[in-house]
Amino acid sequence: MGSKQVSQVTGFESLQVNWATMRNRGWEFSASSINIDSKNFRWSSNINYGLNKNEVLDVNAKPTVGSLTEANRTNYASSAVIGKPLDGVWSYRYAGLNTDGRATFYTNKEGEKVLYGMTNLDGLKYEGPNLPTTQLGFTNTFAYKRLSLSALFIGSFGNVMRLRNLSQNYALTFPEPTQNLSREWVNRWRKPGDELNTNIPKLEDSAFEAAVTGTSPYNGRMYDNSDLRTVKGDFVRLQNLSISYDYFTPRLRALGIQNIRLMLQGNNLYVWKDAKLKGQDPEAQGSKMSYADSRSVQVSFGNTFLPVPRSYTASLQVQF
Repeated sequence: MGSKQVSQVTGFESLQVNWATMRNRGWEFSASSINIDSKNFRWSSNINYGLNKNEVLDVNAKPTVGSLTEANRTNYASSAVIGKPLDGVWSYRYAGLNTDGRATFYTNKEGEKVLYGMTNLDGLKYEGPNLPTTQLGFTNTFAYKRLSLSALFIGSFGNVMRLRNLSQNYALTFPEPTQNLSREWVNRWRKPGDELNTNIPKLEDSAFEAAVTGTSPYNGRMYDNSDLRTVKGDFVRLQNLSISYDYFTPRLRALGIQNIRLMLQGNNLYVWKDAKLKGQDPEAQGSKMSYADSRSVQVSFGNTFLPVPRSYTASLQVQF
């Protein structure tokens, strides 16, 4: 449901309506196989593959620049565009740093650049869906006598994501005392001529610097939601790797112990991803940074969650 403007003759300015029509298509595939099965060695595999895409067919709401460029949006009624997926992401088009070290952006007019206030939808660039369209799981298990090795790979493809925010939607300035300073600022603009070698703007003295916050959207918001700060979210993760050994003897079984298993296991061991993510985890996105009340500060990095941790475990199982 969403809000639609109607004639005030009805006595209302807007009504809650079914604001869009969408077509959703997808399929899922799963297969298992035993590749080798001999007296002492066995190799088996399992694969799961899913594909899902959606397209907006009709919409009764008008999108805005703010809603279309917000990757982790909550209001889809003002961000649906006919012919595109419901979670489509648009970006401001980055045009480089000017001689003052400030980020500039193209408008809908050929060659025109601005520091802030670009509100024309035609000035945006469509990037792709925010959610993955394809997901994959692949497991291989190898067993040699009493020794077993298992590896699980997961993959996600077809989406785009934003890099971590460098501002709080106003000017690009120094962080608050409760925030960390991104290492990207090491390469920021410092003097005239640096604009030829870096795309990291200078740090403004104030979050409300008049030169870049004349009208909304402000310079910081446009920079964080620009094509420069948008990368592919595709990845393959070594989700789980485990090795185990089973020990049993007739004497142990006579004592009621059927099997003793020692297992070593690792989770989230490695991720193959876009190098432009610079260490950012492709699954750790969607959080909002809020410092309005120190009692409810969210543990996040602006628009991302803390990365998925790597973990190791050792276990001993005794089966009676």
